Amino acid sequence: MYKTEQRLKNVESVVDSIVEDNYEYCQIFHKIAGIGDSLMSGELAFWSEEEQKNKFVDCYNYSWLSNLCKNIGAEAVHYSRGGQTTKTWLEQQLPKMKEETILPSAYYIALGTNDSDESKLPQGLGTFDDCGTDKETFYALYSKIIREVQAFNPHAKIFCCSLYYGNNDTITKFCNAIKEMSEKYGCYYVDFINTYGQFYKNSSPFISVGHFTSTGYVRVAREMQILTNEIISKNQSDFRFVGLEHKEI
Repeated sequence: MYKTEQRLKNVESVVDSIVEDNYEYCQIFHKIAGIGDSLMSGELAFWSEEEQKNKFVDCYNYSWLSNLCKNIGAEAVHYSRGGQTTKTWLEQQLPKMKEETILPSAYYIALGTNDSDESKLPQGLGTFDDCGTDKETFYALYSKIIREVQAFNPHAKIFCCSLYYGNNDTITKFCNAIKEMSEKYGCYYVDFINTYGQFYKNSSPFISVGHFTSTGYVRVAREMQILTNEIISKNQSDFRFVGLEHKEI
């Protein structure tokens, strides 16, 4: 009996050590789609001396998603653009997503920054009970995005990202809402704001006019990569056979 118990403990110890090691589990994804706004699309924001105004340019190849995919040798697919909210994403990007024929094995949903501006989302955050309804609150619209992705690509893994930085009550409430919905719909919550958010402030060399700089996107890519690896590491049984449903990519 003692030997059996000892063997079980040894096996558990090996499993624990594997889980704790920093393997690059992200490499199981060969095609990853990004659903988001300017901070997903690699938008660079800067003051133009020539035009005497702030300029905003989407640079998809410099986005954190593109950098993350370069790190792991995957293909990045962008369903994002500057200024996007959950409502405008459903109107403008959902049709584009549904044109895809070779489906990604993973999605990052990184929306909410613009929704937290009440002028862009008149009905506001709403409540958890709005999930699955036709209301135009954040809960209703964000949950619809998750459901649309799951219906279109049911075998894909969905990572719901917190907002990036900031510490006011509105941001906290939106992050909590994203976490609640990720749990409700069987997705994975990427808690960027509480892990790395404190490193990004308007005075940071990695932030310009509320957006990441080119070097900032490189940092965020690596940080998202680390957080995703941790999620996969802690949920090994969910990711064991990803390749079966996505053999073509």
